[in-house]
Amino acid sequence: MAGNNFDELLSAAKAEVAAVESRRLEILAEIGAKALPEVRTKSDFAEPVSRLVDAERRAEELRGRMEQLREEKRLYERAEKTRLAKYTCVVCKKLNDSNARFCEECGKPVGELPREFCKACCTMNQIGLKFCGECGTKLESAALQ
Repeated sequence: MAGNNFDELLSAAKAEVAAVESRRLEILAEIGAKALPEVRTKSDFAEPVSRLVDAERRAEELRGRMEQLREEKRLYERAEKTRLAKYTCVVCKKLNDSNARFCEECGKPVGELPREFCKACCTMNQIGLKFCGECGTKLESAALQ
């Protein structure tokens, strides 16, 4: 066996040990979940059960925070799409400075959301469509026709 294969073999062995250990923890969790109703009332298990309750409460708090962060991210991305759409020229597609009243490339007015911009999902649609291709909302340009 060549000496340079040891690193590969060691890496493969580490991965296999990690997989087996992960499976072992899954089995222990399964056993614990089945035994929990019986041991919840036994005084020998009061301290670990208390830690479990605390961990479950903390996990629920963290899930709530994650959901809050997802919503904040969605709102931020929507605001960013709106900002970019407002300053992107509908004629030449150049993204202009936020202070520009006219396109720096072609001179057309900018600063308003184009009619093709869906205010429901912030998707820029092709000119002439009646409904947003992303969410199906009736577009402002269709309402004006």
